[in-house]
Amino acid sequence: MADDVEGFQVGLINIADQVRGVQLGLINISSNGVFDLSGNWEAATGLTCATLKTGNTSLFAEYSIPAPKNELFKYYEDAIVSAGLGTRIGNQKFLYLDLSVSDSQSVGPDVHRFIDAWHHWNGQEFGESLAPWPTLDASLTLNLGGIHLSGGPRTDIPLASAPSMPSFLAKGTAYSDTWCDETFI
Repeated sequence: MADDVEGFQVGLINIADQVRGVQLGLINISSNGVFDLSGNWEAATGLTCATLKTGNTSLFAEYSIPAPKNELFKYYEDAIVSAGLGTRIGNQKFLYLDLSVSDSQSVGPDVHRFIDAWHHWNGQEFGESLAPWPTLDASLTLNLGGIHLSGGPRTDIPLASAPSMPSFLAKGTAYSDTWCDETFI
């Protein structure tokens, strides 16, 4: 915890009054930073997404849990969790653009296997349960006082090395190629 930070603040939970630099941690709070809890609906996939953005405008952490709108507070077999980094361009008090890149991971129908791997229980290793795919997100937001109106594209990129991406996320134009020994399908 610090009054003012110039440069870097690193820790699991970072709290500061003013930050002129970057906070790097799981949760980052400052009076001039980003701390947004939001929900949105994606028309193309029918998913409702709860998102937490925490950090500052130059670099923030982003965590999200997308689910079908009628399954948001229940477990369903295509459960997805995402974590990544983003940046905010513009004036937070009026109009701004958030750009972020995340790794998304399907938890799958056997949530206990995923939890066991997280804690290294029952012989499960965490790496055995991971097959994340990249997600790119751009959202333009208009701040109307207490209400923020946002919209923009989000794309999940299917990879041959991440076959756990649910098929209902594969929407739009298909693209197939190989870059740096990674196959995009």
